[in-house]
Amino acid sequence: MNEEQVAHLKKIFTKLFALPIGKLTIREVQNTLHTVLPDDFQKAAHVFESLITGEVVSALQGKTPDTFQQLVQQFSPAIALAKEVHEYGEFINICTSDLVSQGNQPYFVNRYRRVDGVEFHFFTLPDTSVRLAHMLVNRLHDLKKAYSPHFAFDPHLLVELKNMRQDIDKLLNDHESK
Repeated sequence: MNEEQVAHLKKIFTKLFALPIGKLTIREVQNTLHTVLPDDFQKAAHVFESLITGEVVSALQGKTPDTFQQLVQQFSPAIALAKEVHEYGEFINICTSDLVSQGNQPYFVNRYRRVDGVEFHFFTLPDTSVRLAHMLVNRLHDLKKAYSPHFAFDPHLLVELKNMRQDIDKLLNDHESK
């Protein structure tokens, strides 16, 4: 890889990452590498790995100009994010729920943001929230059945489920004591 190729990559990546990262951004990165390095798929793969990990891979050390290390440092975070968006973009990244009321009617405003940055919100009444939680717990049962005996919940998830059970028991006990 020479200075001209590094400069060409920098120019293209600067344009590419001036736009929002989407599910196809990582494909654009890969296409760019194969365009700039058309005759050397192995080198393109090493450059891609360097850009994903943020470290120049050993196969390229001493064989690239100093500007390549700068390119890796500059674009590695964005390219790693592009890979994550490609693989997990539609997965929920964060969710919040706010309790609000209109008149005497309480309801929840639920906000979700996906890994790819898309945000959406919806409203639920308390009974709808309970049905939604019940449906999600049933999906966990389905998961366990479908992949048993090879599936085991992550230990952190088991702790979370136990905490949920305690929270539900407290809600039921508080309601029954009134």
